[in-house]
Amino acid sequence: MERVGGEIGMKEKFKIEKYEGKKPPSKILKLIVADVLESFGFKVKMDKKVKTIETVEVDVWGSKVVGDTRIHIYVSCRNWNKKVGGDDVFTEIGRIRSLMQQPHLKIFICEEATGGAREIALAEGFVIVELKDKANCGDAGKVAEIIYERLNELFLGIALREVHEGVKKKLEEFGINWSIAIRRMIESKIQ
Repeated sequence: MERVGGEIGMKEKFKIEKYEGKKPPSKILKLIVADVLESFGFKVKMDKKVKTIETVEVDVWGSKVVGDTRIHIYVSCRNWNKKVGGDDVFTEIGRIRSLMQQPHLKIFICEEATGGAREIALAEGFVIVELKDKANCGDAGKVAEIIYERLNELFLGIALREVHEGVKKKLEEFGINWSIAIRRMIESKIQ
């Protein structure tokens, strides 16, 4: 399925394997983010051009209707393979503030947020996904895994009731990510 600047309507399960071994240029990173959001039921647009005072290009924009509310997600991928400072975060803040439709969730993907950049981004309500050394490892599968795990943890943390602390501790002792274990259990029950 070609995904260049259009809406992606088909919901698919996210498969990290399809990215393994591929080089992760910006276009692949946007596809990864789009696939992850789709796996959570969002309709996605990539490279969405939004006219405000000036034209702003949004890397990835996700929308999902929940009841009578439409949830919007803004994802910035442009700094995915570099360390970012406060100026980069302020640029994203300015871009978002110029949008007519304000997102409910703002995600900033970068190699690393340095210095005060992390504090500024968090204070402005961003979710930061840091790729660290995986940003330049040359394997998009490793990047996909980080993005999926971070967003999976975020969405499950928001949506699921709290897992009993004793169960979480036991799972952690065995090195099991409780949010993934619960998701897999739910998927198997549904099937």
